[in-house]
Amino acid sequence: MLSIDIILTLQIIADSRNKRQLVKAVYEADFKKITGLQPLLAFTKKYIAPDATYTTVETALAQAQKIKADSRSNNIHIITPDDIHFPPSLKVIDSPPVLLFAKGDLSSLTSGMTVVIIGTREVSPFGAEMSKNIARQLALRGITIVSGLALGSDTAAHQGCLEERGKTIAVLAHGLKMVYPHQNERLANEIVRSGGCLLSEYTPDVRPTIYSFVERDRLQSGLSHGVIVIESAVSGGAMHTAHFAQAQSKRLACVKHPSDFPERYPAYKSNTAGNALLLKEGAFQLESLDSLPNFVSELERPNLKRERSDDKTHKSSPVTKKSCRATVFSDSDRRIPRENQPSQTTLDSFLR
Repeated sequence: MLSIDIILTLQIIADSRNKRQLVKAVYEADFKKITGLQPLLAFTKKYIAPDATYTTVETALAQAQKIKADSRSNNIHIITPDDIHFPPSLKVIDSPPVLLFAKGDLSSLTSGMTVVIIGTREVSPFGAEMSKNIARQLALRGITIVSGLALGSDTAAHQGCLEERGKTIAVLAHGLKMVYPHQNERLANEIVRSGGCLLSEYTPDVRPTIYSFVERDRLQSGLSHGVIVIESAVSGGAMHTAHFAQAQSKRLACVKHPSDFPERYPAYKSNTAGNALLLKEGAFQLESLDSLPNFVSELERPNLKRERSDDKTHKSSPVTKKSCRATVFSDSDRRIPRENQPSQTTLDSFLR
């Protein structure tokens, strides 16, 4: 029995109730011993659901095989933790993904240095230009750009990278049979055509929720060697990724806005408050593109703090390590009934 079938089956049975047990099972178990339904039932009862029955496992396995077939027909690759294309850095974060779904060139997930560029959707003209130009400069150095395909800062980063024929990865908070926001469907296709990829931990039909955007943010920072914040209010969505970066001991940089920014862009003056806070906490200061090579040099140096953190994580179960500041929702919060899911207006307000 293939590990994809096993993990998908366990994921369906675990749902949102036993996320920690699922991660423990996937990362510690030897799936070679699971050769049929009976061994899979025994494994499920031991790790996931003590009350599971033969029918429970059989039904979940059938659903898993449908998901696998649906993924294949939509050119979606399913990547397990033992696959060579599964980014090693994602195995050591708090609550690591048990599966990844990807569209595009899988080699972009593990080739060379990656930098996340994030910021508000309601980015100022100054911020949009900085996001695009930073991405251009990094792409020229062969650095892969990671972002979230949102409007504003993310869009500018992806576009800047593509303009220099670089590779970019869009980490999405939903299944890959859709693109959110729909305005970026063309950009998503261009990312795939240009040798990058779309990435998600959600099965193809899953739609976005408020919680899934925060969960996604831990993957963005987890993929990266460093994170750059373009513009964010203190309560902005980009701050989640910044806080995950701090928890994961990743290098963090923020654009330092010019002193006359409030006068030049009064409608966007709150966009600098998050940056100011992160800079005060010790983030690398990007005053202009001239500062970028110094940040890249920081990324090229060994991060001893991160290495010590990763070493501790390898020695213990990956689900026991705490994220010091990152927002992590409880298992019961991770999936909510469709009728209770937030409206588009609520999502748009949250994502600013």
